[in-house]
Amino acid sequence: MKDEFVNYMKAISLSTTLSDYLTHEGERVFESVYLFSENFAMESKQFASSDNFDFARIEGIHYVEIKKQDYDLKRSTEKSRLNLRFHFSEKSAYLEMKASKENCEYLWHFFGEYVLPRSTRTK
Repeated sequence: MKDEFVNYMKAISLSTTLSDYLTHEGERVFESVYLFSENFAMESKQFASSDNFDFARIEGIHYVEIKKQDYDLKRSTEKSRLNLRFHFSEKSAYLEMKASKENCEYLWHFFGEYVLPRSTRTK
């Protein structure tokens, strides 16, 4: 991501990340783009080919599931995979984010910077 875009996102207090996975043939598919502010999350599904958006108010994160494969949470490889699933409330609103290869490091950083601090909030 270009430095100008990263600086802009920081200036307006938005965090962003991509969800991706590899097909059985090894093709990388970028599935969704996520934007997060202090109180809202937005997902743009299949962003390269359609206009499909979800918005959710974040009152706290009540449940987190972490699945990883060939990833030690420090350094990724070509075989690394990371899946995060977290619920925004005790109701059904949740996000499932996927990462492969070097994107695992970005998703894990996002988890530590954005998800984890919100998982301890109380109303």
